[in-house]
Amino acid sequence: MKKQLILGMVLLLVAMSFVVPSQSASGEVIRTTYEATATNLCPGYPGCTSGEWSFPGGNFHVRDMVTIYSSTSADGRVSGINTTVMSANWDASFVGVGWGTYRLESDVFDGYWKGTYTVQMDEWGYICKIRGKGYGAFEGLQLKAIEINGSVVGVISELPSH
Repeated sequence: MKKQLILGMVLLLVAMSFVVPSQSASGEVIRTTYEATATNLCPGYPGCTSGEWSFPGGNFHVRDMVTIYSSTSADGRVSGINTTVMSANWDASFVGVGWGTYRLESDVFDGYWKGTYTVQMDEWGYICKIRGKGYGAFEGLQLKAIEINGSVVGVISELPSH
């Protein structure tokens, strides 16, 4: 049932991408959908750290774990190196919640994304809700995405004043 719900959410987001125009008239928000794949580069990649771990009552509490991912997409704005700093509270089966910040440096453009995310982990994997703001070449852009087990579907929005 949960897998069907996840699949339904992904299909709904993809269907919404056909309803939301990729370009619109001046004065309206311009939205562009994208898909990406996140590949974990840790351990072994420079900058990865395990953070601080504690084990209250047999659970896992993680604070400030740095994980670095390679983000691959046809949209060069979201292709590059993504550095995340995560904290989480998991039970003994690694089921629970996480939260953190990220910085995705484009390897195509002179810009980056910076934002926050929340993640829910269960026995099937994880679902991550991502929000961010563009800097450099992406000034004035906003990013919202859902990541499910490494597959990302998102929307980049350009506000009318930019």
